[in-house]
Amino acid sequence: MSLEKQSLHEVYKHSQEEINNKIKMLLDIVKRYSPLAILKRCYEEIMHYCLISENQSCAISDLEALQNVLPYLQSIIYSVKLLDNPKDTIEENIFQNLIETAKAIYMSTNILLMFDENEDTNNTIDELQLKARLEWLNIKGKRYRCHELTHLQELLKPHNEVFLETFEMSVVDFIENLKNLEYSIIRGYFESWEILGDAHQEFCKNADDNPALNIEQLLSLQMDDDRINNAFAKICGYDLFDLQVSANFSEKLLEKFSCGVGENENFGVGKYAHLPIKKVPVSEKPFLKYQDKYYCFEIQSLYDNLYRNIERIILEENPSYQNKWNKIQGQTCQSITVNLFKNILPKATYLENNYYLSQDNWIENDLLILFDKVAIIVEIKGGKFKTKSPITDYVNYKQSIIKLLEEPINQASRIETLLEKDSKITFYNSNKNQNDSNIKYVLEQSKIEKVFLCSVSLDNFNTISHINDLSEKLG
Repeated sequence: MSLEKQSLHEVYKHSQEEINNKIKMLLDIVKRYSPLAILKRCYEEIMHYCLISENQSCAISDLEALQNVLPYLQSIIYSVKLLDNPKDTIEENIFQNLIETAKAIYMSTNILLMFDENEDTNNTIDELQLKARLEWLNIKGKRYRCHELTHLQELLKPHNEVFLETFEMSVVDFIENLKNLEYSIIRGYFESWEILGDAHQEFCKNADDNPALNIEQLLSLQMDDDRINNAFAKICGYDLFDLQVSANFSEKLLEKFSCGVGENENFGVGKYAHLPIKKVPVSEKPFLKYQDKYYCFEIQSLYDNLYRNIERIILEENPSYQNKWNKIQGQTCQSITVNLFKNILPKATYLENNYYLSQDNWIENDLLILFDKVAIIVEIKGGKFKTKSPITDYVNYKQSIIKLLEEPINQASRIETLLEKDSKITFYNSNKNQNDSNIKYVLEQSKIEKVFLCSVSLDNFNTISHINDLSEKLG
């Protein structure tokens, strides 16, 4: 074995050993404490770094690490059995040890991902596979949060009837409750501290104005203030995360999206037991069920997979709805795409569902946009992307990219090639005949100076699609 090969082998083995030791330490801590105490304290640590990250660049990396650690710890909680009588509070030194242990697991796992699955060869992997692995492990968030609910509502509203049947609440009510939940998780913490801060100032003023009153009497002056009581329950209790306090989701929906302590045994078994290399259970079950209550401690794991989780649950309960779901999904994706382009190019001409002939075969183009001697050929895909981890199933991951990115680009490229070859392409309203009455538009090369090809997918994978020479890396 060469020196370089031996060094790689040693790094790989050391990372494996480090991970195994750290996981044992992590599990030992998690088993001894209330999951609410652990996750709430982790949430508070994130809020702390949100405050200081604007002024300290080092805090940004700590914040990003914590945002991965919280859902990872929640997934660990799903997969372990607690000891009898777990502690309701976690000591600060134990908590910091827990966080550092989880961070170390992530660090060592990142090192492992740079090696080929074949432990005997320790070959390094290609750029696309490495980027896919690192993104899977480290990147959360698929779009700016301000766009999440608008996008989700557009996709779900056409399915309102089956949504109501499946979850016992309407799409509109669901979106409104997501807004309430988001507000509670993102702004509720700081807002509650502001209320308690104002209450403290009022308490001090009352003490100055009423020197004869003792502490209990001074506190009684504010005891009936609901804003103070609610804020106290959020900061000192768990109301901030309690989904039956912060929102009003149906019981059926909460049950479908929740997992209890120790209920997911799969995450703790196999080659990658308790590692975020696997698909973490919080990606499908973002709500924690504990002692007959439901809790949510972070938004991103909920939003990143929400549409696909809703689709999965609905079709599991209503298999016969599959074809209708696919049809509506395709129509909705096209409508969203057209509206987005119209916001950018309001004066352009938009031609949808265009049929043309290629080698005597009818082919459909989803969208053609024309403006100022420019043609944008758009193909839209509503299929799922990377349904499995690219670490454990890279072949499936790669095929998803080919299906959702390369194939539609090839479809669009076919139009450009025909235009260059024949100088013009006739688009029809349907694929029934070539009669003049069926002609929609004739695209002439002489009237076009620039052609752009555009592939649009429902699922987001921008970080991968930005790789230079992606088509070459796909093989």
